[in-house]
Amino acid sequence: TSGDYQRFSESGGARIAHTLDPRTGCPLVASSTSVSVLHQSCMLADAYATALMVMGPDEGMAFATRKNLAARFVASAGSNYAETLSPALAEMLE
Repeated sequence: TSGDYQRFSESGGARIAHTLDPRTGCPLVASSTSVSVLHQSCMLADAYATALMVMGPDEGMAFATRKNLAARFVASAGSNYAETLSPALAEMLE
């Protein structure tokens, strides 16, 4: 699991994650709250979770779907949270 729910700061009302986006060199501003990946390799699960976190919910879900990754995205929606499961994870839970 990778996320900004514990390590973050706030600036101008925006939540700034501790993770840097390598495309910009800047911290993530609008990101998922957390991304979890189930994989046979713990090291790859960690790397994929961080990469999906950086990609964001839409691009990350598209990537997870293409790569058949079992991923869970949790995003904050005001005071609530929204959960989205990749098709591979949803299939595992059936």
